[in-house]
Amino acid sequence: MLASFDIPRHDAMRPKHYPPRQMLSTLVPPTETQTMDITVSVTGLDEITHGFGVIEQQLPYAISRGINATLDAMQTAVRTHLHDGTFLLRRPDFIDKTIYIAPSDRATKTRLVGTVRVNPERNFLAKFEDGGQKDPSKASTIAVPVFKQASPSLIVSRSDPLYIKKLMASLNRTGAARGRVRNRKGAPKRLVPQKVYLVKTPKGTMLVERTGPGQTRVLYAFERSVPIKADLHFEEIALRTAEAQWDALMSQALEDAIASAR
Repeated sequence: MLASFDIPRHDAMRPKHYPPRQMLSTLVPPTETQTMDITVSVTGLDEITHGFGVIEQQLPYAISRGINATLDAMQTAVRTHLHDGTFLLRRPDFIDKTIYIAPSDRATKTRLVGTVRVNPERNFLAKFEDGGQKDPSKASTIAVPVFKQASPSLIVSRSDPLYIKKLMASLNRTGAARGRVRNRKGAPKRLVPQKVYLVKTPKGTMLVERTGPGQTRVLYAFERSVPIKADLHFEEIALRTAEAQWDALMSQALEDAIASAR
């Protein structure tokens, strides 16, 4: 998937201060190991070099700083979107680091291109860019944790008795799941009466816990596929931010370059 945009010039300041503002961004198309990135580059350096004259040697430095400042602004904008309530972030610092600029992604005086990306080693966010359907990877259905709707921030670790694989293993061994769960303060809390049953209805298959006499709650519902909302807006936010901030950031980079010229 390819997207491009042109940032308009300020005629009163060309070619003295501003380079041609054609910037290119690229998103890697979805694959089984989906990754995403946005690349920023600047073209037309011959015109700029002529306009700068005595500070010709400072120009690559100025442009590299402008690109890198733009990358930082794009990264910050996408991270801010992740915290606006669209996503429930259980580990915000970890999620923030998925919007990634590697040292090798930054522009230099000899490489006037920069990239901000979803870290390919943490690419689980990428599926929220275009949305779609989540299908089972190995089993025939997906276990949807219905009980977490009442407590969305609840984290179920692999060692928790409510973890689906532990529940199913216990169910297969004994016909009823048993164990302890821990509340937020760390004190053990027994499942009541420590039994979970597999129930099949015309609406589907569910894991149901009996919480008391005549009382139950659904723990998991098994679905053949689950919709994925297109809520990330990585490309849209990053490109909008670049268009809005490039002028100011590049202007500041040029001023710094002129001030440091020898």
